[in-house]
Amino acid sequence: METARQIISSPVIHTKQAAMLNLTARVWYEAAGVETLSLFNQAQTSTDLEPFLQRLFSWVANQQPLAALPHILALPSSPLRERLFVNVAYGVDVKDVDAIIKIIDDLPVDERGRVASIAGEALARKAPERALLWADTLTDAQAARILKTALRLIADTDPLRAINLAKRMSDKHSVDVIRNALAVLSSTDPLEAITQYEQLPDSWWKSRALLGLVNGWGANDPAAAANWLASVDTPPGQENLMTTLGRLWAQSEPLAAADYLSQLPEHTRLAWLKGIVRATSDKAPEDNLEWIQRFRDEKYFPQLLTYSMESLYRQNHSVALGYVMAMDEVNRNIALPGLIRRTASNDAALAATWLPEITDASYRKAATETVVDNWIKHDLTGAEQWINDLPEGDIKDTALASMMIHGGAAENVSLAANIKNRETRLAAYLGSTMPYYCAKISVSFLQQIPLNPEQWRSVETRLRLTLIYWILCYRWLNLIITPARVDQVILTLGLVGALFLVLYVTFLGSDGDTYRTLRRYGTVVFFGFTFLAQLLFAKRIIDAEISSPMVRWKYRMAIFI
Repeated sequence: METARQIISSPVIHTKQAAMLNLTARVWYEAAGVETLSLFNQAQTSTDLEPFLQRLFSWVANQQPLAALPHILALPSSPLRERLFVNVAYGVDVKDVDAIIKIIDDLPVDERGRVASIAGEALARKAPERALLWADTLTDAQAARILKTALRLIADTDPLRAINLAKRMSDKHSVDVIRNALAVLSSTDPLEAITQYEQLPDSWWKSRALLGLVNGWGANDPAAAANWLASVDTPPGQENLMTTLGRLWAQSEPLAAADYLSQLPEHTRLAWLKGIVRATSDKAPEDNLEWIQRFRDEKYFPQLLTYSMESLYRQNHSVALGYVMAMDEVNRNIALPGLIRRTASNDAALAATWLPEITDASYRKAATETVVDNWIKHDLTGAEQWINDLPEGDIKDTALASMMIHGGAAENVSLAANIKNRETRLAAYLGSTMPYYCAKISVSFLQQIPLNPEQWRSVETRLRLTLIYWILCYRWLNLIITPARVDQVILTLGLVGALFLVLYVTFLGSDGDTYRTLRRYGTVVFFGFTFLAQLLFAKRIIDAEISSPMVRWKYRMAIFI
């Protein structure tokens, strides 16, 4: 204790001293208990000691939350103090929840809102009914996580009440509650669950809540759930839901699940069969290979065979490979790419040795791209050596084109020059020059949050580059090819697509059907028009049979902009 007192009272606290205290936080607590905190209330002035304080106070708050509160309140307002309230909330007994809520309510207004938002979730886990009353005194943003947690617990015993209360919340938080409540309700009263589902405001709510209804109902009566699901007007994700139902039924009655296939609409059958394969692959994956031959003449047989072989491969690599190599040529072309895809992630060199066994050009091309993509991630030098040693042919051309995705400008020009097939060479050049993809936007879309200023700058730069790109492409075509009306179409598509990118990101993270519709229009037009313009542009070049040096000139120009 004396050593700690000396460190804290020093004018300068060295990083190593702070690290020493951080590592011994639990020792201090076990030696002196809650009284330890009084020695360190002065230490909040040092940023280096924050990890130590966080750990020390956390131990006390979890073990003796009420005793720790006076010491936490003695700290000045700070993010550290707010985080410590979370530790208290997790450590407190149910009978003391009211006392903790009263203390939080007495905090300064700004701090009260922040603490309620982060600590309220823990309190809601202990006393959901009390948390609901507390949420009524908070703003919507502060109460969102409290309501979400409390209603999830209430849904286990009273799903109808949870659904009705959830409708008061914003879209993003309420849909999780409704999905869980529908799972509970549909397991006991599917008709009421359907009624509640149909009363949801729009397709956005329904598409996200449907999974809960299907899971709860399917666990008890998958046949009835499948019949109802097939009758619904193409809900988003219907294929995945059919897979879920097929798996749930096949876990207990695989033969009955398979016989039920004929009663399903044709467009749902493959998803249903995938569920059966998934359920039975853990028990006897080899049996799937004989069972699925019954569907050899169906159009979905290739996907089903691939899925079955991948399931077997997860259980036994050598057995799966033996089955595939013993197949006839047609089945081997279908099944082997799946094994190559699975193997390439760990051993691309081994997967590459199987490529010549695929006689179908389209299957072989896709498998080659998979091998190269995975090989480059782990061993770029090894991948380059393998490509150099390949004999001339479509495998080498495809591998070179795949390498261009990962290379720089100079490397790509050199690689593309070695591609013998003219169409593959042109596609490789053009595919590496189009700036239509932005990872920052995609990540933000998945998280459903607005772009931050840094990401906005990236979008603005992307917009300028894309506009310049299409203007230069248009002028380039007019210089080397006889002008045609389609050139103006290409330019218009490219420019309009680029402008709709702004519409998309402007409303990213905004709630409401109108903003959601605008985002959808922005996404569809941006990607759709851009890809269409690129296809037309590539067709103009290929139809004109432009020589490789001219394509190389265009490529360098695109890299320049």
